[in-house]
Amino acid sequence: ILTKAGFTIIEASNGGDAITMANNEQPNLILLDTRLPDINGFEVCRRLKSAPSTASIAILQTSASFITLLDKINGIECGADNYLFEPIEPEELVVNIKALLRLSLAEQDVREIDRRKDIFLATLAHELRNPLGPIRNSIKLLRTLNTSLNTKEFALLAILSRPTAPLVKLVDDLLDVSRISQGK
Repeated sequence: ILTKAGFTIIEASNGGDAITMANNEQPNLILLDTRLPDINGFEVCRRLKSAPSTASIAILQTSASFITLLDKINGIECGADNYLFEPIEPEELVVNIKALLRLSLAEQDVREIDRRKDIFLATLAHELRNPLGPIRNSIKLLRTLNTSLNTKEFALLAILSRPTAPLVKLVDDLLDVSRISQGK
């Protein structure tokens, strides 16, 4: 069914092999039965979704046996993105896979946009901080020379220094946000 629908298929005969293949092959989606010869599908799903290298792979959990509402809930709670039980109509299977793949691609796009935003914020903070250092130091130096400043120059210095401190704090906060988002 899936080959005819244009999908490339990689098959694993048990849960352990599925986990290994998921790590090595990084498929876009895993069609996972609940009953496997070694590890049940719920545990395979839990392990895949808890590992950083496979957490973003979409998982469609299936069951050929009679299942209860609790089984469906357990499948979703283990991290499955959807749960189908047999009999599964071919059209239903294909449309569910296509929907999960669209969602997966959208999530990847969001992660990439978020990564680019983090890089932009880090660059912006760095570029803003570079000129702020000399400005702040120049204001401090001019203040130490306040005996040689006239009233008008001293007032201009106060005007210059007022927005500098909040701007420095804002840039420092921006750098902190950037570091936190990068895990530093």
